[in-house]
Amino acid sequence: MSLRKSRLHFSCPGEELYVLDEQMNETEPGTMGDLYISGVGVGLGYWEDPEKTDEVFLENPLYSENGDLIYKTGDLAREGKDGLIYFHGRSDTQIKSRGYRIELGEIENAINSITDIMETAVVAIPTDDFDGKAVCCAYVLKSNTNSEKTEIIKKSWCRIIWSRAVGSSMTLCRKTKTVN
Repeated sequence: MSLRKSRLHFSCPGEELYVLDEQMNETEPGTMGDLYISGVGVGLGYWEDPEKTDEVFLENPLYSENGDLIYKTGDLAREGKDGLIYFHGRSDTQIKSRGYRIELGEIENAINSITDIMETAVVAIPTDDFDGKAVCCAYVLKSNTNSEKTEIIKKSWCRIIWSRAVGSSMTLCRKTKTVN
């Protein structure tokens, strides 16, 4: 798999960037890890979402003169021998489209909540247009579902999915499930 990389350079004044392994230890230069940030730009958590807050706003395991919290960004990164931080992608299925952060897993869960849907797969494909990513959804209907319900299903998922994720670049594709 080819990893896209881009330079993040250094942190802003009053903030620190860390590349940490799964045990929350700093990685050696050149070793990939999770990107964390601490300092004045780090909030105290997500509004009315203590579960998500506890997942990513953590007590800083390293000395930091800028604050006690460290935020797990969800980005994969490595520190180069030049001291710069290099971005290598996401550790989750979050994408950015039309300037909005979209969780592909949330779209899958929303579509799977529709009665006639048996299974769903959602992926993002890079595009050259304004959206930046096309969100493609493939689904399998339950065996007793009439295939003419496609428009009804599409209207259902448009009502329950975050409106910013549903744009001209979203494609719904019905698939037939086989034993393979």
